[in-house]
Amino acid sequence: MTPTNAVGLVGLGAMGAGMAHNIHNHLKQTSKHLHIYNRTPEKAQPLTSIGATLHPTVASLTRECTVIFLMLFDDASTRSVLAEVLAAGPLPDTVVVNCATILPSTTDELVKDANAKQVQLVSAPVFGRPDAALARKLVVALAGDGKAKERVKPYLEAVSRKILDVGPNPRSASVLKLMGNFTIASLIEVSAEALSLGDKSGVDRSHYLSLLSELFPGPIWQGYAGRIANEDYVPSGPGGFTVKGGLKDLGCVKSVATETHTPMPLLDVLQTNMKKAEERGWANLDWGAMAKVVQEDAGVAGRAKKIAAAGIEDEEEAGDDEAADGEGVDPDVGSGDAVCGDEVADGDVFTVDVARDVVIEDDGLDDANVVVVELGKSVDDDDDEGGGFCGSGDTP
Repeated sequence: MTPTNAVGLVGLGAMGAGMAHNIHNHLKQTSKHLHIYNRTPEKAQPLTSIGATLHPTVASLTRECTVIFLMLFDDASTRSVLAEVLAAGPLPDTVVVNCATILPSTTDELVKDANAKQVQLVSAPVFGRPDAALARKLVVALAGDGKAKERVKPYLEAVSRKILDVGPNPRSASVLKLMGNFTIASLIEVSAEALSLGDKSGVDRSHYLSLLSELFPGPIWQGYAGRIANEDYVPSGPGGFTVKGGLKDLGCVKSVATETHTPMPLLDVLQTNMKKAEERGWANLDWGAMAKVVQEDAGVAGRAKKIAAAGIEDEEEAGDDEAADGEGVDPDVGSGDAVCGDEVADGDVFTVDVARDVVIEDDGLDDANVVVVELGKSVDDDDDEGGGFCGSGDTP
């Protein structure tokens, strides 16, 4: 077999599709194209329409590529696909890049299996939601062999705003990813408890959001706190990070804590509330719905205040359920700020959530029945984990 410089990606779910789009565009600059595989071939159409090559099997892709990205849901699916890659007879000097959130012990196993076939495995889990993947704003935790990392960095740079080199041991990147997701889940819990305390003490939720913007400026904490204040737990598109995904990742954190004999009492609280969210039927809501458990248990659920629109620049734009990307919303508006403009029909109410670029429109519906207009293309979830995080603007 003759070595090639071809690049492939397996897993075109919400995260994988955005990453594949940007890697393909990067390759086009040198008159190359991306090779792709997905268990649901229909999901590949947007990429094949711009020149990517769809393969019928993982083995077919493996025989063409020396850099192969895996963006899958969990440990089991990642193990399974890597086994297919190794069984297919990889080309010499092949590097496999795992971008999923998996156990560090699983990463160790994958490295051992890959090395047995003279394949380098690099760990590169990503922080960021599907919109961040498409916008090239992911944060990547990268670990593995130095030369292998240098080979894959140009493609990771094509999908990210920052690459964090965590060293030569691939498991280190897996651990850092779990540390990050544990931290984000903790911020959700902290925000929910603080807001509930304020609710029961007569402090308007907007004051807490203002405080966060001054003390802890940044998109992640402010983004989640804003959605909790609005009680907005609709996933950010089909690939939004859900309660189901949160339970998986917190379970991984628990495994590492047990393995390393690390006391993590807050983790127990997070797992308990995330499990309650699942039991209450919210498994497919955004994992921020863990906060809904806190709000219900405190007796303050349902207090979200909608913001009466002060006006819309163009009534036809903002009032149309089919508004185009960016229409009807001031891009500089803050969470909870009124939408600005000249005209608005009586009774029209909008809540703006800038962290997710959505407008929630309410025409007299109950709090639990809102119409969400997504301002941005979302991609159906399939193989990948739907964001895990993570990252810029909002993460799991």
